[in-house]
Amino acid sequence: MRLRISFDIDRTLMAGTQFHREAMQEAMTEVYGVNVILEDALCAGGVDKQIVRDALGDEVDPSEFDRRWDEFSSLAVKLSGEKIASNPPVLLPGAEELVRQLFQEGHVLGIASGNLEGIARAKLRFFNLEDCMSFYGSGCRFDHRNDLLAHGHEEARKIAPEARFGFHFGDTPNDIEAALHSRVFALGVGTGRHSTRELVQIGAHSVFPTLANTGMILHAIRLWVQRGYPA
Repeated sequence: MRLRISFDIDRTLMAGTQFHREAMQEAMTEVYGVNVILEDALCAGGVDKQIVRDALGDEVDPSEFDRRWDEFSSLAVKLSGEKIASNPPVLLPGAEELVRQLFQEGHVLGIASGNLEGIARAKLRFFNLEDCMSFYGSGCRFDHRNDLLAHGHEEARKIAPEARFGFHFGDTPNDIEAALHSRVFALGVGTGRHSTRELVQIGAHSVFPTLANTGMILHAIRLWVQRGYPA
C-alpha cells in the first residue's frame, strides 16, 4: 500500500543549520533594514514566515512586510545556498537510511517544515535527498504549521490519490499537533529540544528516540496502517 509520508527537517532529519539563521538575519537587514538576532527560543518549532514577522515586531508595518516578503524570501534562499558549504548541517542517525528505504518502497515522500521551500531544498540537496521528495508544505506561504502540513498532504493526494494514509515525522509538539489536525499519523522523534515523554503527552501515535532503528519504525508504520486510523 502506498503511503503519504512527510518529514520536518531541523532536528528531525538534520542538525547544525546555523547558516539558515544567519541567512535570514542578513536578509532582514538588507530588505527590511532591521538588525535582528534570531534566538533559539523564537525559532524552535516555528515557521520561517512567522519567525521573521515576530522578530521584526513593530519595526516594520504589516503591509510593508507583505509587500517585500517575496524579495526577502529570494534573498534568504540565495544567501543560504552560499553559506551551506562553509557551515554545513549534519544528518541525524538513521535519517538517510529511513528516507531512502521509504522511497525505495514507492511511498510518496515530502517535506512539511517551517523552512522556506528553497532553503529546505538546499538542505536536502546537500545530502542528495532532494530527488526523494515529491511535495512540500513550507514556510514560504504559511504562518502556521497546521496550514503548511495540510497543504503538503493535499499536494501528496494529487500525486497519489490512492495513498489513503498519511504520516508525519517531527520533533516538536507543533509537529504532532499539526499532524493530528490533518488526521495524519503523528510520529515523534526525540532528537530535538522536547523529550519523548512530551511528544507522547501531546498525542503522538508513536515516538522514537531517534530515526536510527529503521526496522522498528517501518514495523510501527505497518501496525498503524493495519489499525486503519486515521482514515
